[in-house]
Amino acid sequence: GGGFDVFVAKFGLNGSILWSTYYGGTGEDGTKEGRPKIATHPVVNYVYIGGSTQSCATWPLQPNPSFYQQNTHQDGALCGTNGAFEGFVAGFDASGNRIYSSYFGGKGAKAGTFPAPTDIISSIATYQSRVYISGYSYSTSQYPFNCPPTVNPYCDLTYATVNSANSTALFAQLTTGVVGVQEYAKNKLAQFKIYPNPSNSMINFEWAGENSNTAEIFIYNSIGQLVNKLLIKETNGLNTQSLNIASFPHGVYIAIIKTDGQTLNAKFIKE
Repeated sequence: GGGFDVFVAKFGLNGSILWSTYYGGTGEDGTKEGRPKIATHPVVNYVYIGGSTQSCATWPLQPNPSFYQQNTHQDGALCGTNGAFEGFVAGFDASGNRIYSSYFGGKGAKAGTFPAPTDIISSIATYQSRVYISGYSYSTSQYPFNCPPTVNPYCDLTYATVNSANSTALFAQLTTGVVGVQEYAKNKLAQFKIYPNPSNSMINFEWAGENSNTAEIFIYNSIGQLVNKLLIKETNGLNTQSLNIASFPHGVYIAIIKTDGQTLNAKFIKE
């Protein structure tokens, strides 16, 4: 809606556009130092973006109970095209639906500079069930501090190093409410999938795994005879293994996967 908007797009392996969207308000979004950065969740294929925006009342917020939520641009009096930049974080699911959006930052902009940086998010990353952001801030009040009650020299709760001319580094960890790879492997292994099903040639097995594990897949026919066995070195996140069943007789088969101390099964049909 403003001079600049953020855009996010997802492409298939063949280069086709799966989905694409603008994202922003009536101010400048994702410009200058606050150009958006992107990170993906390796298990559920969610995508997260972080950057900075001048948009205030028109910014498309999306509260999510699993995330920190800040609904206000703290430097609202300086909003607009030549106003202050506030950090933002947003998330989209694998189909392009927005699942989360929040401002992130405090109050106080660099003196004598227009547009004025306030809170600039310059990097974003994911690990397990967490999203990490980093950048720098000129905020001198209302910054969303939250540190564990431990003696930690890297957890600074003061504005002592911030003034109208100098910024300080910012770093934050946000929980996503989405399980990480290890939790997914333990809690979501029941989503062991076989597709296409039925099939007369190739099938694919899909499951969640970890780097250190070796998965075993046993395939039995309808009278309990073992007809094939696969050993697969797992990678972090979703694993996929293909198998050509063109030579299998027609009928119903059971595939059993053993990984991470768990055993589950799924049926498939050879046409």
